[in-house]
Amino acid sequence: MADRGVDIVIRGAGLQALTKAVALAESGKKVLVVEQGPKPGGRISAFRRGRYEFETGFPGGGESSLRYADAVALDARLRELGGEVRYDRAAAVTEKNAVTLSDGTVIPCGEAIAVFGPDEELVDRTFTVFLGLDVPAEALDIQSGTAGGIRCRVLPTAAGVCALRLTKLLPEGAFDAVTEAVYFSWKDRVAREIVEDFEKETGADIRNHIEEMDAATPATWARRLLPPDHPGHARRLANAIHPAIQHAVVAEVTEREYAKSFRLVPDAEKGTEKLAVFRAGQYITLKLDIGGRIIWKPYSIQSGPGAVLAPDGGGYTITIRRALGGLGSEFVLDHWKVGTRVDLSAPMGDFYYSPLRDARQVLGLAGGSGITPFFSLVSAIADGIEDLDLTILYGSRTVSGILLREELEELAARCGGKVKIVHVISDEAAEGLERGLISREILKKYAPAGDMTVYFSGGGDFRDYALKEAEILCLPRRRLRHEMFGEVKDARVLPDWPAAVREESFTVTAREDGRTWMLPCRAGQSLMDAMERGGVGASFRCRSGECGWCRTRLISGEVFAVGASDGRPEGDRANGWIHP
Repeated sequence: MADRGVDIVIRGAGLQALTKAVALAESGKKVLVVEQGPKPGGRISAFRRGRYEFETGFPGGGESSLRYADAVALDARLRELGGEVRYDRAAAVTEKNAVTLSDGTVIPCGEAIAVFGPDEELVDRTFTVFLGLDVPAEALDIQSGTAGGIRCRVLPTAAGVCALRLTKLLPEGAFDAVTEAVYFSWKDRVAREIVEDFEKETGADIRNHIEEMDAATPATWARRLLPPDHPGHARRLANAIHPAIQHAVVAEVTEREYAKSFRLVPDAEKGTEKLAVFRAGQYITLKLDIGGRIIWKPYSIQSGPGAVLAPDGGGYTITIRRALGGLGSEFVLDHWKVGTRVDLSAPMGDFYYSPLRDARQVLGLAGGSGITPFFSLVSAIADGIEDLDLTILYGSRTVSGILLREELEELAARCGGKVKIVHVISDEAAEGLERGLISREILKKYAPAGDMTVYFSGGGDFRDYALKEAEILCLPRRRLRHEMFGEVKDARVLPDWPAAVREESFTVTAREDGRTWMLPCRAGQSLMDAMERGGVGASFRCRSGECGWCRTRLISGEVFAVGASDGRPEGDRANGWIHP
């Protein structure tokens, strides 16, 4: 379609826009819908956190009965009629009769239409809290409605639990003074106030049942509903917090046993004046060009959130340990040096401390390089950015192999008694250190008394082992949090893999922007890995299917989805969208 041009380009893939696009396509028009977000729906989108699915809504759209699944179905119908939907953040109508996509493709069009223009005042004032509670709404006597100026919507989700959407309009100008430096603390404070106010109005005990949560601020809504070049404060702040891509340069390399630490600073020559702010525990994804193949690899940010607030634009520090057969780690460790230029994503992930959701006491279980997000959290505590009591049980094979030991203990000493670190060594005895694995006995010995949240960080085998051992603590599910599941190297080892499919090989046909690839793929291999090895320039982030960045349309055939990390909303699952 891009080569031939279209009759009409519609900007925005909201429900109204898609409905109009389908009607035009049914009348015989060639229609292209261009959406700056990653999904259809406009005001109405959806995302998953664990076992909860949340419909985003938006006050300006009212409480429509239409859902995200309806938008996905309209997208599918338009494609059946020969139309196209392009999810392209940087697409722009540059002339009256043409639209330019981010890859430089220029598509001639007879007419360009913007069907949806949001109420900008509402964008600047809307704050929404999404809550996944571990009890059904009936148990707390919660119903959809308005209480004390807070609009509550009980959302469909899994049985035995409930998902809530609490939306409040902030006073005019309330967001104008929010800067990058205070954004996350402001976000936490407003979310807590909304939940507390709703509890007072309804008498519902919400805070003792929060298993998952997120919040959409005016910057979140501006990012989804306003063009990137919009001059408003909310959109400009959104651009700073969620840049499409960041450019950095390696400023320092620290050699360690089996690992290296890299300090990345802004690459002003390529347009990045400062790196985006983040929360302790989040990750960045590196864009690596390995022999002409583009590979995206996520790594936790080791440095504390305060490191990016320096006047010079600050920096990120990541520590990478060599993994046997690890394409990304071997490339970085063998090739990066001071001066190497790096492209990377904005910070992502929800493996961070939330004072509204989590207990004040946190027990962190780390294995090997899984210490890096905890290092960031200790830095945040030392700098006064986070306020909690943290005990870390850190498992290593040998004393010499304890990653970041001296730096971590120096940071902990600055935390005024709020941080305690216990080293557990599996392969040798060492005076003053625990010997063995992070077992139930170790957990009983060092776990804090009373309520706590347990965070797990390490490889898949460590996580599975530690989760099993942590059963001794008898904590509810909402008190257990772990990093992303990570990439599954061979899905055939999973218990729900179909037994009849073991040694088969397949050919995957991948299409993008008019190009077609025929890719070999073996049983159990991820489509993402096959695409990267075959040279498809697709963009990935978490590599586990949870974040949804890789959302891809399945044209035909069957795929196996890893249930534990399948982040697709129901609308995508029902309409042939996958996370490869």
